[in-house]
Amino acid sequence: QEVAQTTSSLLNEEVKYLPIIIGADGTSFSIINNGTAAAPCRITIIPKNDIMLLTIEGLSEEPIQVEKVMKGKILVIDGIDRKVTLDDENAFEIFTAWEFPKLQPGENNIKITNADLMTLNIEYQPRYI
Repeated sequence: QEVAQTTSSLLNEEVKYLPIIIGADGTSFSIINNGTAAAPCRITIIPKNDIMLLTIEGLSEEPIQVEKVMKGKILVIDGIDRKVTLDDENAFEIFTAWEFPKLQPGENNIKITNADLMTLNIEYQPRYI
């Protein structure tokens, strides 16, 4: 696993964790939101094999589920712009959640289950109250 790139500037703080490589048995990892308020995030998933059902926990009150994402397709669950796309086309029909993903202030424990090999990118901008 690799949690790689973090960038930051004084006026427009942007934090990116990428890529996170997910193994066949799923995985758990942590991301720290240094802000003082919940920060919407953008999740990009690129599966290396077909995924019939993917569950993401820790980025919303209830688990986020996505169905039928085929190998090599680019799925974006965008909590910043509030949309779900698969290869740049609307994909709300494969998305099940009560809310869009966001990182709470402090440490966020994230669990990916029912996953096969994939690359997962998470982007967010910390928010401050």
